Amino acid sequence: MTASLETTNLVKHYFNICNAAILQKEDSLIYKLIIDMLKPLASGDNITLKVVDEQEVVLGHYTTYFKEGQFAPIREGIHEPGAQFTLKKSFLEQVSENADEYIAHPEKLDWSWLIQSIKAS
Repeated sequence: MTASLETTNLVKHYFNICNAAILQKEDSLIYKLIIDMLKPLASGDNITLKVVDEQEVVLGHYTTYFKEGQFAPIREGIHEPGAQFTLKKSFLEQVSENADEYIAHPEKLDWSWLIQSIKAS
């Protein structure tokens, strides 16, 4: 498996875990906070994730959008305009390896980019 394909699959799995975590906690305060933060992006604006390694070398850019309470399937590359954030590949691996933990505790996922997006709007 090539590194690019591996990273693409990690990103897909990460957003699937985010979706599962959001759905799992529909009645919780965390869910309501996350959804409230996502509402400005709910129009379908692009959200681009830049994946880097431990040395901050860019491994790829992946774009999704948030609509109807879920992140859409990812596309490779940057598709502007929209929010942008960066995650380390090691974090994506950690989330993937501990998916049940992150689904049960969505506050452990990295939502910091939402706050940055809201401040920028």
